[in-house]
Amino acid sequence: MSDNYFPLATLYMPDAFEYKDGRLMGRHAAGLSYLRAIAEGEYDSAGFLIPDKTHNDNFIKAFSQLVLKDKKLRVEIFNYDKLNNSNKYGGLFIHDPQIGNFGLYRSKFGNSSFSIVGITHTTMSMGVINFISDLYSKPAMEWDALVCTSPSVKSSIMKIVDYQEEFLKNKFQAKKFPRPQLPIIPLGIHSRDFNFSLSQRDNARKEMGINEDDVVLIFVGRLSFHAKAHPFAMYKALDYASKILKKDQKIHLIQAGWFPNDFIENVFVDEARQVCPDVICHFVDGRKNNIKMNSLAASDIFISLSDNFQETFGITPLEGMASNLPVIVSDWNGYRATVRDGIDGFTIPTTSLEKGDGVEMAYNYLTNLNNYDHYIGYASQTVSIDIELCSKKIIELILNKDLRKKFGDAGRKYAEEVFEWRVITNHYNSLAKELESIRIANKNGNTQNFIEVIDPYNYFDTYSTNKLTKNTIISSNSLKSITNNHYIISSKTIRLNDNPINFRCDIDIVNSILSSVEEKPLSVGNISLQIGLNEEKLKKYIILMLKFDLLRL
Repeated sequence: MSDNYFPLATLYMPDAFEYKDGRLMGRHAAGLSYLRAIAEGEYDSAGFLIPDKTHNDNFIKAFSQLVLKDKKLRVEIFNYDKLNNSNKYGGLFIHDPQIGNFGLYRSKFGNSSFSIVGITHTTMSMGVINFISDLYSKPAMEWDALVCTSPSVKSSIMKIVDYQEEFLKNKFQAKKFPRPQLPIIPLGIHSRDFNFSLSQRDNARKEMGINEDDVVLIFVGRLSFHAKAHPFAMYKALDYASKILKKDQKIHLIQAGWFPNDFIENVFVDEARQVCPDVICHFVDGRKNNIKMNSLAASDIFISLSDNFQETFGITPLEGMASNLPVIVSDWNGYRATVRDGIDGFTIPTTSLEKGDGVEMAYNYLTNLNNYDHYIGYASQTVSIDIELCSKKIIELILNKDLRKKFGDAGRKYAEEVFEWRVITNHYNSLAKELESIRIANKNGNTQNFIEVIDPYNYFDTYSTNKLTKNTIISSNSLKSITNNHYIISSKTIRLNDNPINFRCDIDIVNSILSSVEEKPLSVGNISLQIGLNEEKLKKYIILMLKFDLLRL
């Protein structure tokens, strides 16, 4: 692995980078932002694992648009048949937590052939919890890593890790618990995107009908009361704040995001009208980058009072900080790892229930009495935010323009110094080197190959009467040759489709095999020598020719 020239090879699955049907999630934004960091980074080469070859062209088109105009970057695309190419890039970055499954794939090439790096996004679903449990039941190794985007995420993951280790200790008297590394590396931003000019600010405010003395707060993100942030605390705090405004001054709230459906949209609009009637609410489509950027440019304060257990990091407060805005956020999971209370803005205390109070809720989800949407929705109902304090902090910022500037300047500097992608990718480079040193030190460790286990001729080895080996004697069925009209060449039952993975008979090879045993029976090994075809491929031909009555044992 070359210093600073190769990023980790990146698994490219469109679902991790591209959103469909307007459903933009945080993982999509984070994934695309990471791709851009590779495209703009100081790298000579980059590797991408694209499992489905049909996506190759789409990836090339999308990625090439991210590469800077005068930059040259050598890109290697490989599929699962060349998975081991990840080695030259120091490992494979998979953009989700399923290190265990990729460990199974890797075992074909050797468990120490390269490192696998996963990352956490939401950690509440059973799917993700199972991926974390897989760190013990599947070949996730010590030279792999599951990146936690915040200390709060790592704390959550350690609950599953601790349970698994205790379980293995009790059931198997296990004493050693090797597992992947769990480094804390935040998500990154491209801070230069948020350099807004005064004219851009003035034009954006004019377009939205915002007067110079008006104060604008902005929320950016999915507009969902059960899956992102219930708006009541924000609306109510703004309602309190609206009472202290001087004459002719207004509070504007821009909510830049998207609604999952019409029902939720109607709820947001109606409740804003009921709870904060004196606040002018703007609902804009935050999926459109120009609208989102103009909205941030027009704003004075960023606000996000997340109360959802799905949230693990929260990239939007960083975007607010990079936009030179003071930020007001709930003191909630990853938010507290990015926003410094009293320096970049204010963190508002949250309250929830204690250990043991959610056992029934979790059981109902586990047993499918409640689906995931209900589960996250019910859980978010049990999180409260200090609305009174929030309103006081909003008022403090409304009344103190100098404080807004002080917080905004501090936040922007912090975002650039700590969360800029250039800084974050250096963390990944350091991680790759650390994993490589662990891997090299353990290269003679676990050599189990899971793919060999599920090889159907091993897994079901007791099913057949005979096995075709290099010593098996093959005899003629009196046929000297066949034509293209023969069943083994023409039948659609043999070549089910044109997928290149499917084995397809070459008529010349079939006829050369028939010719080799025409005079006398030969072993598979001798046929291989006579016709110059390797035994592995020859055996596929012979078994098919036996199946369709062209040869005899």
